[in-house]
Amino acid sequence: MALPTSCSSSYQVSISNRRVRSARHWIGAILALILLAGCASNPSSGGSSVVVGSQGREVEIGNEMHAQMMAEGAAYDDPELQAYVNRVGQRLVTNSDKPNMKFTFTVIDSPDINAFALPGGYIYMNRGLLSYLDSEAEMAGVLAHEIGHITGRHHGRRQTADITNKVIATTAYILTGSGDLADASQMYGAELVSGYGRDMELEADGLGAEYMYKSGYDPDALLAVIGVLKDQEQFQRVKAKTTGRKVGTYHGLYATHPR
Repeated sequence: MALPTSCSSSYQVSISNRRVRSARHWIGAILALILLAGCASNPSSGGSSVVVGSQGREVEIGNEMHAQMMAEGAAYDDPELQAYVNRVGQRLVTNSDKPNMKFTFTVIDSPDINAFALPGGYIYMNRGLLSYLDSEAEMAGVLAHEIGHITGRHHGRRQTADITNKVIATTAYILTGSGDLADASQMYGAELVSGYGRDMELEADGLGAEYMYKSGYDPDALLAVIGVLKDQEQFQRVKAKTTGRKVGTYHGLYATHPR
């Protein structure tokens, strides 16, 4: 049975009012989140960036994840190689924006061409990537890039962007009741986050090149590594197409550079 026109209008107004109140709640949550967030220094720009969560919490997360990886036997069993990579890494840290921060460098027992960093100063390089490098300077380039992610607080900044994106999408849905608009907001937000990610990759390159230069390495070696990784990416794409497997990438580093 259809509602009378007057009742229907009142019902719609009631829904609209509830949506506005809910939106105010979410907007208030956003403001509170911003107020609670800290300002992290940005060594690349010399300014600061809003980051949700403290650096201490990032260290706690990194400690937990690293302990789990080591318990699962992820480290490559070669003490001499581990010591060598750590020595080069610590040399770069000494000339970074956070020379007093604790960094841990670990070679992972994996044939994949990859390197990555976890919050709190944990940096990893797969043995598969090491086999593609031609010099210590190229290895230093990879490590310096990952150090740049840590000193630039990229984990926290990416998390902040993700949270903001989700809150914007939810608020759009509450205000309009339109799933299409919420999806569009989330998709647009995802594009912003993706772009921000590319910016951070380039920022890590700039910081890495600076750390290399200060440590006595030729920064051009980082460009050589990017070339190697691009060649490997192309090979993996062809191989994946032939075998029907999903292609892997080196967390977006070379995706941001022209060849």
